[in-house]
Amino acid sequence: SSGRSELGKICSKTHNSSITAEITKREIEIWQKLDHPNLLKMLAHKDDEFILSELCDGSLVDFMQKFPNCKLSEQLIVSIIKQVCSGVMHLHEK
Repeated sequence: SSGRSELGKICSKTHNSSITAEITKREIEIWQKLDHPNLLKMLAHKDDEFILSELCDGSLVDFMQKFPNCKLSEQLIVSIIKQVCSGVMHLHEK
């Protein structure tokens, strides 16, 4: 094991399988084009059946709930927003 957390996504073959397969293929095509430090990476896939990606073990909301008295500095908030915007911009470019 690499020590990183991973998430497997099994794509349903039972309901609207042709639609599901096309959506999954498109997701894989997009994910293969992504290479950005603020986006999770696709680690592997099997056709239109299975996707393995990095797993984000929490969120800013989780952090804020766990540490309700922690006050984030304006500088840190700006940094977080810039990172999110940078990742979203990269997604929209692909």
